[in-house]
Amino acid sequence: MSVKLYSVVGAAMLIIALFLTASLTLATLWSIGGILLSAVMVQQGLNDQIIATIALSDTGASVEAWSGMVLPLVVIVVAQGFTSAARQKANKVQAVAQQAIEHGATLALAGEQRLGQVLTQANQDATELSNLAIDLDMQAVALHSQVNQLNVNCESQASAAEEMSQQVYRMTQDMAQSEQFMAELKQRCQSIHRQTPAVKWLPV
Repeated sequence: MSVKLYSVVGAAMLIIALFLTASLTLATLWSIGGILLSAVMVQQGLNDQIIATIALSDTGASVEAWSGMVLPLVVIVVAQGFTSAARQKANKVQAVAQQAIEHGATLALAGEQRLGQVLTQANQDATELSNLAIDLDMQAVALHSQVNQLNVNCESQASAAEEMSQQVYRMTQDMAQSEQFMAELKQRCQSIHRQTPAVKWLPV
């Protein structure tokens, strides 16, 4: 396997590792640098320029071959596993958040319904209280009218009682005058009877 291929694979592994470990900005900058370096190497290869190579032993070549072929696959699998785990975790978090939102919406809807029922009951109670207040007001007006009528009746009865008292007083005075007149008449009759001489009836 050529050095150029190893370089490209190494650059790809470096990019994957950067995106797994570094921040997005730093990984992007290093990726751009790796891509530019790979482009330069490809351009040199196309122009048949001499690229320095290192002579490796059989063991080194075997290690290089295995590391060049297997290690990128391992890195890709690890990267994909990490990405999949992160995606599943994000999906779980999103599902929990969605459930929380739906539960909150359900509670809000139930609270809104209860609030609507409370407001409806409050409106009914207010209407009943208003009607009761109107009835009490009408009863108060009727009671006030009855009290006024009772006052008028009491005044009329008081006036009638006063008039009857005056009539009784006049009748008492008249009876007293009558008794006095009868007494005087009786005294006059007795006086006339004493002054009149006894008359003797003679036989014819």
